[in-house]
Amino acid sequence: MNDNKATGWKIPLLFCGVVLAIVCIVSVFRGGKAAPPAVPAPLLRQAEAITIDLDADAEGKAWKARIASAASGFSAPQNKDANLEKIILTSLEEKRFDASCTASVLIRDDSLRDALLDRILETSAAECASLPWGVLAAHGMRDPNAQSAAHARLTREWGKCHEGKE
Repeated sequence: MNDNKATGWKIPLLFCGVVLAIVCIVSVFRGGKAAPPAVPAPLLRQAEAITIDLDADAEGKAWKARIASAASGFSAPQNKDANLEKIILTSLEEKRFDASCTASVLIRDDSLRDALLDRILETSAAECASLPWGVLAAHGMRDPNAQSAAHARLTREWGKCHEGKE
């Protein structure tokens, strides 16, 4: 017996091949994301050496409790973000970069998080000793353009801090 029935495997296979070819062609012509400019290596090493331990002192434990309270519960994400924003701004006034960086990772709204991380960077750039906290803030940003601008600013500020010293 000779069955001449078409099984229908050629058309779907051809379709998958065409789709795969289109994806490959588009990926070749599509521009990749440019990596943000690197921050100076000594500054990066200082930032990598930072460990955040809010349990290390009584004040840190209080900040940790405030952050946990603001980020938990059954309120809307916008309300949680607003409460975390208040904590971040207050902690920046007191130069508690550990608390502000901790709270910033809990913000759900990307644009608000990037704006607050930019505030952390701005505050940390005011003093050379706190500049490594700006690196942490820049690395937390989601917008590639904002991250590139932050890295450029960190490099400028690092240069100002170390003019004539290196």
